[in-house]
Amino acid sequence: MRLGLMLFSLVFLVASAVAVPLFLVRIDDDYFARPRPRRSLLFRVLRFVLGVLLVIAGVAMLVLPGQGLVTIVIGLSILEIPLRDRVMTRILIAPAVRRVIDRLRERAGKGPLALPGGYEPAFETKTLRHAALERDGADHDG
Repeated sequence: MRLGLMLFSLVFLVASAVAVPLFLVRIDDDYFARPRPRRSLLFRVLRFVLGVLLVIAGVAMLVLPGQGLVTIVIGLSILEIPLRDRVMTRILIAPAVRRVIDRLRERAGKGPLALPGGYEPAFETKTLRHAALERDGADHDG
């Protein structure tokens, strides 16, 4: 059992270390912000299965070696569920996650990712609440 878990962990560590940065560098700047086109039922089912597997793998990677949060974001971006954009945005605006993604894309000569809801890319010192207030044009005095 321990050997199987260790092998699983190692496979996902290597796979995520290769696949996740490749995905983040190759996607368009507006990948997370643009609406998804409607596809055939077979395509949607396959996409759902892949998304669920990636989210499960990402959750496992929170305690196992691997890029857990980034894998969860990719899995959620594939899924077509109602809360997807809110959950993804909360993860993507986290300063540590944002720095890693922006650094990867900058090294590849790509711009920062646009986020759902019009969130700006630089959230180094902003909280989610302040970012939402700023996005909505509301005045926030502390």
